[in-house]
Amino acid sequence: MTKDTTYLRQLGARILAEANDLKRTPEALATELDLTLEYITSVIDGKAELSDAQLVIAKMCATYPISFSALWQEKDDTADGVIVMRAASSRLTSRTFERPNRLGNSAPYYEYRDTAMCRTAPFKPEWIAPLRVVSNDDPNNSDVIYNNGHLLHQQTFFVGPVNFYWIVRGVKYCREMNTGDSNIISPYVPHSFSIRRNSEPGYIVAVTYGAQVRRALDECTRMPASILDSLAGDLRDPRIFHVRLRRMMAEESITEEEVVFRLLDSGLSLSRIEGIFAGERPTQNELLALSRILRIRTKDISIEPIDEQRIVDLRHRTEPRHFPSRRDSHYELRSLARLVNQPQVKGFEFTVLTREGSWLQHSLHQYVYNFGDTTVRLCWNDEYHTELYPGDSAYCRPMTRHKFSATSGQSFPRLFVVRVPGFLTSEALDEYATFDPDRRSRTVLERSTWF
Repeated sequence: MTKDTTYLRQLGARILAEANDLKRTPEALATELDLTLEYITSVIDGKAELSDAQLVIAKMCATYPISFSALWQEKDDTADGVIVMRAASSRLTSRTFERPNRLGNSAPYYEYRDTAMCRTAPFKPEWIAPLRVVSNDDPNNSDVIYNNGHLLHQQTFFVGPVNFYWIVRGVKYCREMNTGDSNIISPYVPHSFSIRRNSEPGYIVAVTYGAQVRRALDECTRMPASILDSLAGDLRDPRIFHVRLRRMMAEESITEEEVVFRLLDSGLSLSRIEGIFAGERPTQNELLALSRILRIRTKDISIEPIDEQRIVDLRHRTEPRHFPSRRDSHYELRSLARLVNQPQVKGFEFTVLTREGSWLQHSLHQYVYNFGDTTVRLCWNDEYHTELYPGDSAYCRPMTRHKFSATSGQSFPRLFVVRVPGFLTSEALDEYATFDPDRRSRTVLERSTWF
């Protein structure tokens, strides 16, 4: 088996970075892990075997109070940034699930198929064909079985006549959707899908993705749900601000009495201060005064409540815009459903207009599904290309330079595209932006000890 030198060097750099955090030199690691210095050095330099690196990681986790995830790095399973799954391979993953019908008998409800996935991406895209046929848009139809919702957010793209059902605070809703329509569903919202006509096929492509809570799941599961509720509050409550304020005060170990004194000193009236502590939204100047007292940024304490209907967004097919310009259009882009509290999640319907295609490059994980009846060419990193046939799907790693090109003049390719942030969010990039420009590259591949 060929040794993956790049991957082994990445693992070695992670081990060295954690050793730096633990204030251990390679010599100290060798002594405390009962290994030779030569062995440790070869692992850090990426010159050992994978099994050697795994042994060092196992010993470090057993010896020091650190987690396996702090040391382990998944191997890149892309072809220089891209993964393609063919429609034929997707069909091989087909599985059918049954649900009760109106007579109480089990009957086919969904057919699921896998599509392109990457082990390091935050989403799990799937092709789903609803198999339950309905003749109306009644959300209380007894043939429609709602699920219980799930932790992952979901961006859904509709192809054909499909009904979408959902429940918010015990109230059931239904909307008739067609090709090019979309929705986005927040976690734990019960929902379902059906088809309206047996003669015309309909399916959805559902991109389920993990956001901040999914990434913090390890910490979430270590405390009672009641504690999480008290820390987070409910964004549907217009008085949510007082929850954020009191959490920030606890973190700063400052009492309400002290905050009141300091706000009075800053010129606020007592009645206005009482309103803020009751949950009223502060003005920008009041946020600035609070941020100075709590030693934080105004954006850390500002908050925007949401109404009940903004946890699910539906959008029927919109008018297109042109990229890169109206005068030189290579793509038509139609924006799909969006949620304001998920600003970096971007869904599009792409229509590819030319045989050239404009290059695209961005910081988000990207999923692509060819739902049209025309082949499209995907090119990436100036030297790779492949055709995506109808039903094929692809994944593009962040910052992979790529473009889509039409392969015939008969009809334009049509793509469902979703972009989702990974761990490299705007907040993470803001932190990185504070690092010394001459030393920040060590974040990517640590090659130095801390002294």
